[in-house]
Amino acid sequence: MTTEIMKDPVVTHDGQVYERSAVNEWFRSRRSQRPPVPITSPSTGLALPSLALTPEEPLRRAIEEYVAARPELARRELDLISLQKVVETLEQDFRGSGDPSAASKATQPGRIRTKARSRGSNISTVAKTRRQNCHCLNASR
Repeated sequence: MTTEIMKDPVVTHDGQVYERSAVNEWFRSRRSQRPPVPITSPSTGLALPSLALTPEEPLRRAIEEYVAARPELARRELDLISLQKVVETLEQDFRGSGDPSAASKATQPGRIRTKARSRGSNISTVAKTRRQNCHCLNASR
């Protein structure tokens, strides 16, 4: 559902495996629709007789082992987190500027890099720092 590496895989009643947060969000969105719609499987579209989620521990352990053997996956995730933090910071800066349209401008292509440079930083420097931190964490294991 998210195309990201699962951290907390769970199995639904129909035997499909999802990331817990993603399937819970699916359930919430279905429940909040007006008029109410039946809760269905995100994969099959069939009604689920139960919303019970069962942890898929063997899969979670296998994923953890795989990620531990592939440190570049952890670095990619840290880079993504870094970029998300940059966007959040810029959106907060624009909201504080008093310009109501500034928040939407923050996510327009090119604006993030321009704003980051005007603050004396560089997105690639932020990403590089995150990669170095990740390397230090992996080296200490």
